[in-house]
Amino acid sequence: MGEAGLMKPLRFGIIGTRASGAERMRILMQRSDVEVVASCCPGPARGVMHFEDEVGLLLRADLDAVIFAGPVRDTLRSVSAALGRGLHVLCLRPPGVTVEDAIALRKAEAAAKDCLLQFSFPLHYHGAVATAKSLAADRHLGRLLTLRGVYSTVREPGRAGRGGALFDKGLHMVDLMTHFAGPFEEVKSFVGQSLWGESGCDDNAFAMLRTHEGVVAQLHASATWWRETFRLELGFENGYLWLDGLNGGDGGLSPEVLVVGRMKRDLQGRPIANPEEQVTEFKAENALDLELADFIHAIRGLGPAVHGTSGQAFDAMNTIQRLYADDESWAPRIYDYDEAPAAAE
Repeated sequence: MGEAGLMKPLRFGIIGTRASGAERMRILMQRSDVEVVASCCPGPARGVMHFEDEVGLLLRADLDAVIFAGPVRDTLRSVSAALGRGLHVLCLRPPGVTVEDAIALRKAEAAAKDCLLQFSFPLHYHGAVATAKSLAADRHLGRLLTLRGVYSTVREPGRAGRGGALFDKGLHMVDLMTHFAGPFEEVKSFVGQSLWGESGCDDNAFAMLRTHEGVVAQLHASATWWRETFRLELGFENGYLWLDGLNGGDGGLSPEVLVVGRMKRDLQGRPIANPEEQVTEFKAENALDLELADFIHAIRGLGPAVHGTSGQAFDAMNTIQRLYADDESWAPRIYDYDEAPAAAE
């Protein structure tokens, strides 16, 4: 079983158990090293002590960690309260509504000292991403020059219980682009309401971003693409990587593939267009299982949190807010995740 198997089970509470929280509860209940002992949600969870509000849940003295899946408007208050009680937190929502919220959460984490705050960015836990990161780092492809990404969902912004396209999907794509390219210093954007969405809730956003080293990224976040789409293309000096078909752990996008193109040169050293491609299809791994395993591993002190740290979440949130602000014609509304019916989540 190993050292972790001999440890006392970690005791979890879950705040907000609509679709995302309920799925984490299901995964945790399958683990032998974890107990889900309390929940706070619109309806009671079978076999788990139910609280009508999070105050009662957080007062339990036997909790080790909390998963927050409540409304994004409550992220700052609820997560700060949990950290203040000395609890580790996995937050399934963005780090608040504004960058100021993200800063406040980082301060709450620092004040809690030994408590871990991790945010959910499950795209990192796909095999295609891990393989692409390894290939990007081995230098055979040379320097990273460009990134181009499309992330779309076929849901009416606002009425689907989500933020605008940029806040909902763009946040995760920006985080993944930063994972490969580093932080973005310059941003340009066009944010708009092409077809639908409530007032101040974008359904399309186009962005250009550039790092200090000159790596340029292009992003299209959309709710009118009409095909559930994830595609990230990385261009290098000596080839390219294409990631296609990834999803945040919900299923629905397939197949998940990684395309590798290695550029060849002619006798004069000039690039030969359209290189042969190696296409690898990845099984539909459960990224949510892997993310929870990483969180538990870090709580146990068996290794640091790698993805979804408060610093990484702040970087993504800061970039998104700058993109909204760059289009002076746009008046953004960071939509509340919990204002729609539960079935829409």
